[in-house]
Amino acid sequence: MVAGRRRLDTKSFFLWYEKDPPPSDEKAIISTEELKKELGRENVLPDLLARVRDCGQRGKIIAKLNTRKQRGSSDELTRIEGQGELQEVIRFSAGDNQVVSNFAIHDVDMVGNANVRLFQCHIRRLVFRARAKQDAQDTPQASIDQCLIGELVFAPTSVRALEIRASKIGRVKCPLPGENNPFTGPVTFHKTAFMKKRLFVSDVQQYRNLRHHLSTLENQMAESFVHSKVLSLERRDDNFFNRLVSIFYQYSSNFGSSTWAPLLWLFLITLFGTSLVYFTDGAIISEDPALYVGWREALGETTGFGQLLRASILGTQPLKNPLSIFTGPGRLVAKDIWLAIWFVFQSILSPVLVFLFFLALRRRFRMK
Repeated sequence: MVAGRRRLDTKSFFLWYEKDPPPSDEKAIISTEELKKELGRENVLPDLLARVRDCGQRGKIIAKLNTRKQRGSSDELTRIEGQGELQEVIRFSAGDNQVVSNFAIHDVDMVGNANVRLFQCHIRRLVFRARAKQDAQDTPQASIDQCLIGELVFAPTSVRALEIRASKIGRVKCPLPGENNPFTGPVTFHKTAFMKKRLFVSDVQQYRNLRHHLSTLENQMAESFVHSKVLSLERRDDNFFNRLVSIFYQYSSNFGSSTWAPLLWLFLITLFGTSLVYFTDGAIISEDPALYVGWREALGETTGFGQLLRASILGTQPLKNPLSIFTGPGRLVAKDIWLAIWFVFQSILSPVLVFLFFLALRRRFRMK
């Protein structure tokens, strides 16, 4: 794989995810402790990485890869990187300060005071576990970038910090609202999405649990991300009309989470209406052009500028004066009935989009 931003290959991930696990007799166990005993020295990291690459090249499966550092060792990050195609890994027990990239990992277990970065990995199941006795600082933190995760599991009080960027997530399992919050620190989702394939969709209650715990942290951005998923799943059990409203709400403002989406749609429909009028010369002056003075004289011109000016005024009229409610009909009217029908539709949709923009703005900045 080539480092850097790339399109996530969900198709190959689906095929890999649905495969049966490899035979158990092909698995190998590699750990720093075993290598130290075998080689009789402390610095065994180069040997460990060499054996990992060798297992991948020979098609042998790694059952457990343990690179936990001993106390007092350097805080420098340990980098474990796959070569060429993704390697098959059954279980990876995360230790402290590691970067793992370009692997296909069946299970990733996060436990203890670990700091792990996952980059461009396929992960069947990512689990944040809690020890029987631990404090908030004795929990793992993870940074996940450009990964595909089939199942994301949180135990109570199991995550110190979590950042997921440019990734896709399948199923989620999260403690109930009455249990301890799995998060003790910041949670960030950036350019991340939930997979829509039914194989990866959890029960909607799991997403509600996750939303609840994020809301108790006052994490508005992460909560909005999960809230959108909850509403899209709840739509399946709603009636036809409510489903239509939900679909419109989703694509117009991402369920009130996006401030730019309503403005983009408003710009596009206004541009479309203006273009319709311009290319059909569909604006007619409803008054005597001889009465116009100053810049308004250009409205009566038959040149391209006059046509553009008329199209701009009539095309933006549904935004300035929807359905001519405030000042009555303007000086320009649509020439054809189909243009008039479009402007009725635009006059209804434009105020709705403006309302959705201010609603998203209020929600984003928690305005009272």
